[in-house]
Amino acid sequence: MDIFKSILASAFQIIGSLGLFIYGMKLMSDGLQKSAGERIQAIINWITGNRFKAVATGFLVTAIIQSSSATTVMVVSFANAGLISLFQSIGVIMGANIGTTVTGWIVSLLGFQFDIALMAVPAVGIGVICLFLKKAGIANWGETIIGFGLLFLGLNYLKESVPDIGSNTALLESFRSFTDWGYLSILVFTAIGLLITVVVQSSSAVLAITLTVAFSGWIDYPQAAAIAIGSNIGTTVTALLASIGASVNAKRASLAHFLFNVFGAVWALALFYPFLHLVDLIVPGNPNINPADIEAAAAAGVPYTNAAITLHLSAFHTIFNCINTLIFIGPMKYLEKLIVRLMPDKKNEKSDYELKFISASFREVGEINIINARYEIQHMFQIVIAMFDRFYDIFKQQISASQEEIEKQIEDENFTDRMQEQISLYLIECSNEEINEQSHSNVSALLRITDELESIADSCLNLSMLSRKQIEKQIAFTQEQMNELTPYCGQVRTFLMMIANNLKFRMPSSVLKTATQQEKEINDTQDKLKRLARTRIENGSNVRAEFLYLDFVKHLEHIGDYSMNISEELNKIH
Repeated sequence: MDIFKSILASAFQIIGSLGLFIYGMKLMSDGLQKSAGERIQAIINWITGNRFKAVATGFLVTAIIQSSSATTVMVVSFANAGLISLFQSIGVIMGANIGTTVTGWIVSLLGFQFDIALMAVPAVGIGVICLFLKKAGIANWGETIIGFGLLFLGLNYLKESVPDIGSNTALLESFRSFTDWGYLSILVFTAIGLLITVVVQSSSAVLAITLTVAFSGWIDYPQAAAIAIGSNIGTTVTALLASIGASVNAKRASLAHFLFNVFGAVWALALFYPFLHLVDLIVPGNPNINPADIEAAAAAGVPYTNAAITLHLSAFHTIFNCINTLIFIGPMKYLEKLIVRLMPDKKNEKSDYELKFISASFREVGEINIINARYEIQHMFQIVIAMFDRFYDIFKQQISASQEEIEKQIEDENFTDRMQEQISLYLIECSNEEINEQSHSNVSALLRITDELESIADSCLNLSMLSRKQIEKQIAFTQEQMNELTPYCGQVRTFLMMIANNLKFRMPSSVLKTATQQEKEINDTQDKLKRLARTRIENGSNVRAEFLYLDFVKHLEHIGDYSMNISEELNKIH
């Protein structure tokens, strides 16, 4: 009965310690995201078709925000919107797997080599002081420091909660019988790592538990390594859940994550013992448990610890993910083809737009979700530019607008309506997250930009319908009218392209000044064209043609106004 009470008390202490560790990790991740939002944006914009840059992007983003789950969810979201290709997604996922090993090194080098309480408690105190400072950036770093302190405080309690192995010989013997099944025990511990990660939804937290239990001698190096392999598979569940109900691109990205990690687990398990030996050759110290050391610690009345196993396990985790990336970075194209074959495009699938707000397990990812929204708005802007160009081609050539072209304009305009609705709802969800003050301001600006883009799409459709009306009603413009309207269309398009080139980042004040000048020129041209039309009407020109001409001028000028509003909002974004 006493043994049962002892086990129950230890279990509750471990659960509480783990909760503090996970909460500290959440605070640290949130603070890092708020502090490093612009850096994350810059890193993501670095993604190209180059596989090495994609891998580096995944590593850097995960190392900054300390969450591979957040990174993979971001990848699924971007793939869902068609903003990154499957090829790029695979590269980022590979890099994220390497980036997530950083947490293990932090825990190994700091959590087991020093007296954690000496730095954890002061860190919380310093972080609280930073929180009360008014400057937003310092407050965000304060949240990061508090998270750092709580993370290691939880780890300290976790270490103390694990029963001393030398004082529990009966329990140790029963546990040893469970681990003495040879290679079968390796598969069992792999499954345990997988299941725990699925429940906890954090491979970093599972690795911290594994490091702590291994440090205390309850599991040996091979069993701990097997848990690390299993957690690599379990962490793919987050991306799989995020892709439910998403586009085929998002599902392919999550499948890529799953297959990559499963393939890695297969070869690592096939070469398990030689691989462990390789790590032992690289990392100094003996990671294996020596029963004589356990007896010596018990005789001395001190808890048994094995510091070497934590370094070996962290190295195993990193080397495993690095080798796995090196294996697959060459044949990435073949992996991409395999995934496309396993998950082909659905024929006759009706295209619709849905932007899902996704939170990665216990981590809120407000800043990353805002970055995702900005990419969606860039996607929306591309559609609007395409609509304007479609109208412009019809207008310049004065050709009959086919029913197919008009239907495409209507389809795109309806799609932008849906985008406006979904992006707006998404941004409202972002504003409900724990984001910093600047991010709240960015959300307001992005909401306005989305609204203005939808208005531009409306104007593009109206212009296309005017072109169709002109052709159907056989209202021909004179060469003079065409010579006036065609440059005006080009003037408006130049304004749109200037905004498109500055959509990724904050629009500098110097560029805003240029935008203001361009908008003034559009307004001045409008006034000039209206005067010319009135003069021609007074001189007996075709009234129907002139009224239609003025309708073109009106909608083009509206696009200039909407574009100016977007420019002003881009200047507010950081």
